[in-house]
Amino acid sequence: MVNSDVLRNTNEKINIYGGIRGNISSDMSFNAKISRASFDNFIYYANDSLVTYGNRFRTEYGDLTRTTITGELTYNAGDKIKFFGRGDFFIYDERKAVETIESQKRLGTSLIIR
Repeated sequence: MVNSDVLRNTNEKINIYGGIRGNISSDMSFNAKISRASFDNFIYYANDSLVTYGNRFRTEYGDLTRTTITGELTYNAGDKIKFFGRGDFFIYDERKAVETIESQKRLGTSLIIR
C-alpha cells in the first residue's frame, strides 16, 4: 500500500463474465450470472486516526480481485404489473491491502407498475 495525496486511475485489467437466463413459465423468468474482475491501483479509504479522532480518511492503493454473483427473478402479474427481485453477492480478494473493505451483500427488490 502506498499512501498518497495524488489520485490515481484505477485500472480494470480483466473482467470475465457469463450467465444464463430463461423462462420458468410464461409469467416467470430468471437471470443468473457470475463475473470476476481484477483491478490495479484500486482506491481504499482508511480511517486516519493518527492525525484526527477517526473522522477523516486517507487514501491507499492496492490490487483487488472481485467476484460477483447475481440472481434475478421476474414475475409478470398481468399486463400492467411486474415484480422484480435481484440479489448481488460480492466477494473481494485483496492483495497487499489494509483492512478497509469487507465482503458485502446487497439485496434489492423493485415493483414496476406500468
